[in-house]
Amino acid sequence: MNQQIVKIMTKLMVKKINIMTNMTKEKTRYVQFKFNERFVSLFLNARVLAVFCCLLSCSSFMACQKKIQEISLSDKRLPAEARQKIADAQDAQIVARVRLDQALAQLQQAQEKQLRSLKLNLGSANSSFQQLCSAKVNLADLQVKLAQAELELSQKRLQLVYAQTAQRYDLAVYEIAGLEQEVEQLKTRFLSFRSQVQSSKTEWERTLNAWWTAYGQMGNQNQAYWSFE
Repeated sequence: MNQQIVKIMTKLMVKKINIMTNMTKEKTRYVQFKFNERFVSLFLNARVLAVFCCLLSCSSFMACQKKIQEISLSDKRLPAEARQKIADAQDAQIVARVRLDQALAQLQQAQEKQLRSLKLNLGSANSSFQQLCSAKVNLADLQVKLAQAELELSQKRLQLVYAQTAQRYDLAVYEIAGLEQEVEQLKTRFLSFRSQVQSSKTEWERTLNAWWTAYGQMGNQNQAYWSFE
């Protein structure tokens, strides 16, 4: 009798152990499944966030890189005030182009005159005249750089006017802040060249005064100068 009870109890214990083992395995698989599910969810959420950030960055980049469209002065969607502002910006660009052409022509003339002056014999005044020609070339070169900076500034300002007008009257959307920053940078560059031109003018005037002093001491040799001119 005792042996049978022992056998029964042993079987029950084994069965209970098996049941607990199976439950532990099931629980482990469940926990693992939940862990995997959460990991996959987090991974997918991270990928969605990354894609969203990428799209946001791309949209911002495209806004920055979007080509500014010209606006016609005859566009009836714009009031007279807006069209006048565009016209003023366009006129400033035209004036800047003309100034650049004039500056380039003056630089070419100064360079040619400097080359011809190398063959000129003005005696003791030679050095003063060479310095004058060199100062003129330096001034003309800076005036070209100033004119180029003015043209670039006027072009960027025109783009900014187009963008601001389009955005104000719901014609298009542009990245205004970037354009404003570029305009300020070009303005700083323009002002720097303008300051350099003023300094160069001062130097040219100094060499011009020195030349006229030397010219007054040339005597009959001044005929060579006037033939050169």
